[in-house]
Amino acid sequence: MVFLIENQSLKPVTKKSSQGIINQLIQQNDLSNNAILLLGLSLVPNIQPNFLSSIVAEYLPKGGEISEFGGAKSKNHLGILPTAETAQFIIAGNNLEERIAFYDFSKIILFFSKNEL
Repeated sequence: MVFLIENQSLKPVTKKSSQGIINQLIQQNDLSNNAILLLGLSLVPNIQPNFLSSIVAEYLPKGGEISEFGGAKSKNHLGILPTAETAQFIIAGNNLEERIAFYDFSKIILFFSKNEL
C-alpha cells in the first residue's frame, strides 16, 4: 500500500447498537471491509469535499498529482471525485496482483448500483 498505515491489521469498528443508516446498511448486507471502504469513498465528496485532495497534498506538498490515484475533477466540485481507479489504488496500491484482483469488486459495485447507493 502506498499510503503508510502503522497497523494495517486494524478493522473498521462497527457498533452493533448503533441505529445509523450507514451501520444498518453495513450490518444488514454483511459488507466486507473493502465494500465498506468503497461505500465511504463514494460518500466522502459530499461529507468532506477536500478529503482526497488533502491526502494528495500531504504527499505532494508542492502540488502535483499521483496518476495511479485516479480521481476526477469537475467544474462543479473543487476537490477530487473518487473513481474506481481511486478505490483500486487505495485498496491495492502498486501491487499488480492485488490491482488485478480488484476487478472482483465488480460484484460490490453492482450491489451498490442495484440498491441505488
